[in-house]
Amino acid sequence: MRKTIIGGVCGVLLLAVGLPAMAGDKEDVEARIEQHYQFWNQKKGEEWVSTYYTPGFTFAAPNGFFGEPETIEDVRANIPNNNWDSPNVRFNYNPRYINVAVYGNGTVAVAHYYRMGSTTNKDGVTTPVSLRASDVWVKVKDGGKDVWKLAHRHLSPLTVGTLPPPR
Repeated sequence: MRKTIIGGVCGVLLLAVGLPAMAGDKEDVEARIEQHYQFWNQKKGEEWVSTYYTPGFTFAAPNGFFGEPETIEDVRANIPNNNWDSPNVRFNYNPRYINVAVYGNGTVAVAHYYRMGSTTNKDGVTTPVSLRASDVWVKVKDGGKDVWKLAHRHLSPLTVGTLPPPR
């Protein structure tokens, strides 16, 4: 009887907090974030778009703008607005100090990190980029396999007094 009660309590607790994440989920999300920025830096539009979870991707930009839920077509249509076709436009975004927590049954992850680097516009002017980023990633089936996709991103300015130490 006692074993049954203890087993039942453990089962209820496990259901209440969710199943543990699969081994490697944290590392998989970290790798997906790195890949997302590699695609962006290399201006690989379709690959970059493939990292987004749609419909429903949302974002909060550092200028206070809140993005509406977007479809994959919305994300794809935004590529020309970034002037990716201009040979002068360059992105050099590097995620630093990535921290990931995987929740529930291993299908949702929250990541926070610094997005450091620079953007060069179509006129050749380079602007440094220093932002704090918080992401929500969801694990979905894509082509029959589990893939992490970006569901939400929040970016905020990184002020001079809070820059991370060099790595």
